[in-house]
Amino acid sequence: MINYQTYRPKIHTGDILAFPHKECKSWYDLQVQSVLFATKSPMAHVAMAWRIGPRVMVFEAVVPKVRVFPLSAMGNFYHFPMHLTYQSDAVDCALREVGKEVEYSKWEGIKALFRLNDPADKKTQCAEFVKNMLLTNNIILPGRAVPGDVVEDLMQLGIKQAMVHNEILP
Repeated sequence: MINYQTYRPKIHTGDILAFPHKECKSWYDLQVQSVLFATKSPMAHVAMAWRIGPRVMVFEAVVPKVRVFPLSAMGNFYHFPMHLTYQSDAVDCALREVGKEVEYSKWEGIKALFRLNDPADKKTQCAEFVKNMLLTNNIILPGRAVPGDVVEDLMQLGIKQAMVHNEILP
């Protein structure tokens, strides 16, 4: 496992980050674990990196809506370098979503298991959001809009991942 502080310069705008979830201490953790079981995936969440100078932020769909959040506050993750040529397209698209009233929906995650997501509705979840951001760069991921399928699709494209240890200090 690679240390985040030394690895951070290798993360670029448009790269995909996948987050495992091992905790089982709260009602939220139990919900996440049930989703992981249903999707047969160790990945609980996916997001897109946004480099701003030396800082790395993420665009992510979480309750209650799409936000920008510091990667340094997010714990361990897998890094998938995308080497996007048109990084500004993905950033522009993501920034348009951050300012809108986009309702995050756990129901969207459940519907994704059965490929029942409707891109026309105003609801989203993390994997659907990431797939849409990659689509702005003509990267089509054929799997379901669930974190495990996003990761599997990226690996099928030959994108090598790195496991990064990101210790969150109190």
